Amino acid sequence: MKKIVWAVVSCLMVLSLVVASCGGEEGVKEDEDEGVVIPSSDEPQYGGTITMRLGSDITVFDMYWAFLTPLQGIDGLFMYDYTIPEKDYDIYKCLASMDTPTTVGTKSLPWLAESVEQTDPVTWIVHLREGVHWQNKPPVNGREFTAHDVKYHFDRLLGIGSGFTEPSPFAMIVAFLNLESLEVIDNYTIVWKFKKESFTNRDAIMGMGQSIHGYVAPREVIEEYGDGNDWKRVITTGAYILTDYVTESAATYEKNPDYYLNDYRFPGNKLPYSDKLKQLVIPDNSTAIAALRTGEIDLLYPLGWEQSEMLETSNPELEQYYIFDSGGAINFRCNKEPFTDIKVRIACQKAMDLKAIAEDFWGGYPDGNPMGCMGLYAEDFVVRYQEWPQDLKDEFTYDPAAAKELLAEAGYPNGFKVTCMGSLGFGAFDLDLLQVVKAYLLDIGVDMEIQTMDPVSASAWLSEDKDVMNVGGTTGVNWPWIHAFARDYTPNPSNYCNNNDPAFNALYDSASTASTPEELQRLSREMYLYDLEHHWRIYLQPAPRFTVYQPWLKGISGENLHADFLRVFVLHWWVDQDMKEAMGN
Repeated sequence: MKKIVWAVVSCLMVLSLVVASCGGEEGVKEDEDEGVVIPSSDEPQYGGTITMRLGSDITVFDMYWAFLTPLQGIDGLFMYDYTIPEKDYDIYKCLASMDTPTTVGTKSLPWLAESVEQTDPVTWIVHLREGVHWQNKPPVNGREFTAHDVKYHFDRLLGIGSGFTEPSPFAMIVAFLNLESLEVIDNYTIVWKFKKESFTNRDAIMGMGQSIHGYVAPREVIEEYGDGNDWKRVITTGAYILTDYVTESAATYEKNPDYYLNDYRFPGNKLPYSDKLKQLVIPDNSTAIAALRTGEIDLLYPLGWEQSEMLETSNPELEQYYIFDSGGAINFRCNKEPFTDIKVRIACQKAMDLKAIAEDFWGGYPDGNPMGCMGLYAEDFVVRYQEWPQDLKDEFTYDPAAAKELLAEAGYPNGFKVTCMGSLGFGAFDLDLLQVVKAYLLDIGVDMEIQTMDPVSASAWLSEDKDVMNVGGTTGVNWPWIHAFARDYTPNPSNYCNNNDPAFNALYDSASTASTPEELQRLSREMYLYDLEHHWRIYLQPAPRFTVYQPWLKGISGENLHADFLRVFVLHWWVDQDMKEAMGN
């Protein structure tokens, strides 16, 4: 019997991804209710302001201290290929590619770096774009961005040079376990030397160059202030300059007049299109939805399926699309009682009715089949549920009676009490879903207290290993293997399950030095099954993440607006100001 009770809308809408047109015919759009002709254009326009919602304050302004940040106006070495609709974006195949092109590749585009090339089995050379300048603010004062900046940044991040010996506590160190050194050849050329031959070395450069940790901070700021963790010290090479920040209110950015990049979809068009970018801090979802309805904000992400359906009815003029992303997972600290016993961990998994969660909590969008950390887009890198061995399928089958028997066998016939750390800052976890998990666990005698924290406090709590359960896991996440499986790798600071498993570490090490895509795919599938069989976390379901936006916000093509991606895409959006004005905004 389903234990979840919600008001479920009877008719689920079917949304298709919105693909931005590269054509440029102007037209008109008629408001059927009012009979008003609204001008519309698919040609990029300059000017105007793009306003978005922030669910919480920006708490980190220096990427050395960041796990995630919604900060805008920061550039990486490479960018995700925004010209490809999300439904066609196969990041897994991209990172498994054996190609070594003179440009960045088919699924990435040049940003601060123009190209990457391999000169021998362990050596890669990154060529930077010439003529890029830092924003014209002291103490950097608009000087040119060079390879020395890249080396200093990664030396600091990884603790491997320039006077730095300790890595950032938030860096994905596992991505660079095979890195030996960085060497500057000239102002626009930097050599990455690795310890062993592996085609995944290119993945490390590309992945870190696109992630939050690829955003470089100027040396002058670090040397003068110790770090850049103050909004007034934020100096980047980016398209937007942070000009004002008010805690619990708003961040305001002005267009960088000296920005260097053109739009790949519209060659010759200088970026960005909008004159100003604003982020309004609106923690409450209902308030944010009201702001979208009244035109106070231009875009809302992520949004649940219930709210998206409501808006489709009440505001049909709004545009919508969805993608699947992580629905979150709950880590066990496997070095702490009672979760040292795998029977307890299996019992907690068997307490979850995944079909009911898929249908009632996520609106029937996921299929309800169990899955691990990587999901719907991983293809050859995972083992699909239909191919799992039967005993593993049984361990993921909803069966509260069998779960209670396992607890009794483990010495907990009456269950136990436990505390779980919950924070919106980790795993994209929905805290309402955590209440559902709590209810299911209580059915088998496990009384889980939820301890909610802000992201900064949660980071410190997790780093100090104070919890027994936490929401730092992922289910069906759209990450490449090197990041997804890093959550189970002992040297990784983000291993919040404390599994400390030598056999899994050996698999990860082997994958990190794989010599062919086929070898990597085989090892990835082995890691996927190994992770599932050891039950280091409670896996749930992938989440449909909806984006709802104003019809005058143009250039959107069904993107995943995760923090690392949003700062790429927003550069290429524009405001149809005639349409906005005609619609009374």
